[in-house]
Amino acid sequence: MTNDEQLKYKVLFIEDDNICQICFKQFVKTKKLPYDYIIAGSVSEAKKILNSERFDVVIMDYLLNDGTAFDIFDLITDTPIIFVTGAGDEEVAVKAMKKGAYDYLIKDPDRNYLKMLPTVVENAIKHKKAEQRSRILSHAIMCINDSVYITDMDDKIIFVNKAFCKTYGYKEKEILSQHSRILWKEESASNNLKNISAKEFWHKMKDGTEFLVSLSRSVIKDENGNEVAIVGVTRDITKLKKTEEELRATVEELKNTQSFLVQQGKLMAIGQLAAGIAHEMNNPLGFVASNFRTLREYIADIKELLIAYQGLRERLERGEGVNGEIGHIKAIEEKVDIEFILEDIESLFKDTMDGIDRLTGIIKSLRDFSRIDQLEDYTEYDINEGIKSTLVITKNEYKYYAEVKTELGDIPPIYCHPNKINEVFLNLIVNAAQAIAGQNREEKGTIFIKTFKEGEFVYIQISDDGPGIPDEIKDKIFDPFFTTKPPGKGTGLGLSICYDIVVNKHKGQIWVESEVGKGTTFTVKLPIKPDLDKENGKKKNSFRR
Repeated sequence: MTNDEQLKYKVLFIEDDNICQICFKQFVKTKKLPYDYIIAGSVSEAKKILNSERFDVVIMDYLLNDGTAFDIFDLITDTPIIFVTGAGDEEVAVKAMKKGAYDYLIKDPDRNYLKMLPTVVENAIKHKKAEQRSRILSHAIMCINDSVYITDMDDKIIFVNKAFCKTYGYKEKEILSQHSRILWKEESASNNLKNISAKEFWHKMKDGTEFLVSLSRSVIKDENGNEVAIVGVTRDITKLKKTEEELRATVEELKNTQSFLVQQGKLMAIGQLAAGIAHEMNNPLGFVASNFRTLREYIADIKELLIAYQGLRERLERGEGVNGEIGHIKAIEEKVDIEFILEDIESLFKDTMDGIDRLTGIIKSLRDFSRIDQLEDYTEYDINEGIKSTLVITKNEYKYYAEVKTELGDIPPIYCHPNKINEVFLNLIVNAAQAIAGQNREEKGTIFIKTFKEGEFVYIQISDDGPGIPDEIKDKIFDPFFTTKPPGKGTGLGLSICYDIVVNKHKGQIWVESEVGKGTTFTVKLPIKPDLDKENGKKKNSFRR
C-alpha cells in the first residue's frame, strides 16, 4: 500500500523544548512517518490529553517544566511508553523501564536519537499487539471447560487454567511448582507420558477424591526444536462412564425380565424392547461421540496456537525480532479459525450435556413401565427454540430424505419439562423422516412443522408427505411395543413415550390425522400453565382420528 493508505499510528509526544518539538514535526514530515500525533508541552497538558484520548504509543521526555515523566506514568495503561532522557541519566532510564516503559532513548545535541524513533515505535506497537494476542489466547484457555495445565520438562506445573482449579480443587498458588504426579491416583502412571491423545487415566483431586479423566498431553518445542514444556488437557468423564454403567445395568435388568415375559406370552415384545433400546440410544450417543471428536480437534488447534505463542514469548524474552513469529501466528489463527472455535466450543459442551441428559431420561422412561415415578421439576420453556434445537440434533435422520419447512408462530413460553418435550419432538421428527425414507423415492419428501396458540393452549403440528397410516391401525399406534417397522428397525416405544409425556406428565393431548398415500400429521396440544393437581389425562379423550 502507499504511504497515504498506510495505517496511521496515534502518537502522543510529550516534550517541553520548542526546538525538540519542531525537530520531531520536521522528522515525521520528512520521513513521511505514518504518525497521527499530538504534542504536549507539559505534565498538566499531557494529563488533560490522556484523560480524553487513547494512543498507540507515548513518547515522553523525562524533565518537563512542571514536573517529570513519572508524574504521568500512572495515567498510561495498556500503551507502550518510549522514555527519552539526556546523556548521564541512564539510572533514570532504568527506573523508567522498571516502572513499565517499553524502551528508552538517550538525547544527543544533534538530536540523532530521532533517527532511531521509527524502529523503536514500530517494535513497541508490534510488541503491544503480540501481548494482546497472547492475552486473548490466555483468556480463551482460562475460559474453556477443559482442565489445562502446563509443566516444565521436569514435570513441575507452571500454569493452570480456571477449569483446572475448579475440577481439581486447588488454588493456583497451591498447585504451581508441584510435580504433576500429585494429580495421579498412582504416581507411577505419570512416568514417560509426553505425547498422548485422549487416553483414560485415574486422577485425584486435592481432597483425595478419585475420578476418571480423558487426558491429552503434548510437548512444546522452541524454534530450535528443543523440548521446553508439556501441555496437558483433561476432561472429567466420570459422569459419562456412570451413564454407560447405568445403561449396561438397565440392559441387564431388561434381560432378567425375559423369562417372565416369555411366561406371559410376550417373547416378541421383549425382543422389540431390546432392539428399541439400541434405536432410542443411537442418536444421542452418536452426537455425543461426534462432539467429543470435534472438541478433540479444537484442542489440537488451540495447542498449535499455544506452542506458537510460547515461541513468540521466548523470542521476546531474548530480545529477538518477532516479525516472522507474528506472521506465523496470524497464519495459524486464520488456518484454525480461532474466532469460530471460541464461539462454537461452549455450544458443543451444552449439546454434549444435553445428550447425556437425554440418555438418562430414556432410561427413566423405560423404567416407568414397571413403576410410577415422581414428576420432575417443571419450568418455563420456549417451544419454538426447542423445535429448532431438536432439528439440529436430528438433522442426520432427515437430511438425506426430506426438506424441513417451519411456520413457528408467536407463542408464549409454556410451563413444562423441557427435556421431555424435546424428546416428543425428536420422536415425531425421526418417525416422519423414517416414513419418507421407507418409500425409497427419488426426490426428497417434506416435513412441515407449525406452532400456534389458541386460548390457553399451544399447538405443535408435525406433518410429513410419507405413505400415511391405514385406518385399521390408527387406534394402536400409541400402544407400547406396537410397530409397523421391520424387525430390528423399531419397537413401538417412541409414540408410547410421547403419549406418556404429553398426556400423563403435561395434561395435554396428542392425536394423529392421516390419509394413505398423502401423509400424516401429528398434533400436540399443551396447556400454557398445566394444572398438575388434576387427575392424569385419559387416553380415550386424548386420541382423535
